[in-house]
Amino acid sequence: MRQENIIGERLRKLRNAHKLTQEEMSARFFLTRSCIANYERGVRRPSLELLQHIADYFQVDVNYLLGKTDDITPLNISSELILTARFLTKDEKLDISFLSALHKIMAIEYINYLRIREQTEILLDEENA
Repeated sequence: MRQENIIGERLRKLRNAHKLTQEEMSARFFLTRSCIANYERGVRRPSLELLQHIADYFQVDVNYLLGKTDDITPLNISSELILTARFLTKDEKLDISFLSALHKIMAIEYINYLRIREQTEILLDEENA
C-alpha cells in the first residue's frame, strides 16, 4: 500500500467492504460525495476528529486508518452483543451471516432497542390498567 495515501486507500477499502457508495458514506458523515472522493484519492485529508468518527462507525482503531497498524479487528463489541448474536443465530432462528460485521452489530442493536421498547410498552400498559 502506498504510504502517501494510506488513509484514502483504507477509507475506500472499508467503504467497499461495507458495500457503501461514496454518496451513502458522504450522507452518513454530512459531507459531499466529492469530499469522500478527494479523501480516497489523497487530494484532501480528513481532520483527526472526522477520522475518529469514521473509525468509530466502521468499528476499527483510528491507527488502522492512519496506517500505523494493519489490524482491522472490530473494536468495542460488547459481551451483550456477542450473546445476542449467538442467540439470534442459534438453530438458524435468524440468519445474519450474510451481513457485514458493522451491519450485524446494527441489526443486533436495533433488535435490542425493540426489545426494550416492547418491555416499556408492557410496563406502561400494566400501569394504565
